[in-house]
Amino acid sequence: MDLPNAGTTVLTGSDHAMQISVDAAGRYYLGTTQMSLDDIVRRAVAMRGENPNLSIVINGDKRADYGAVMSVMGKLKSVGFQRVGLRTKLEQ
Repeated sequence: MDLPNAGTTVLTGSDHAMQISVDAAGRYYLGTTQMSLDDIVRRAVAMRGENPNLSIVINGDKRADYGAVMSVMGKLKSVGFQRVGLRTKLEQ
């Protein structure tokens, strides 16, 4: 995953956060498992039932379509997730 640069501060994610990725071709992954966006959202809702403080980190490849990354955020927000962030890397 080739993450975009984000200046001098960076969100790296947490071992306790759910990791969702969007690759350069617009495919979605939960961890390392490719699945549909709807399946990822269903999984996230189920996981929130076990952990109400679940946070989500989206890893969007810098070549990924902006709309694909925003679709993940929008769908998660529409089912009530407030703790959603975008992972980036430090600018060199």
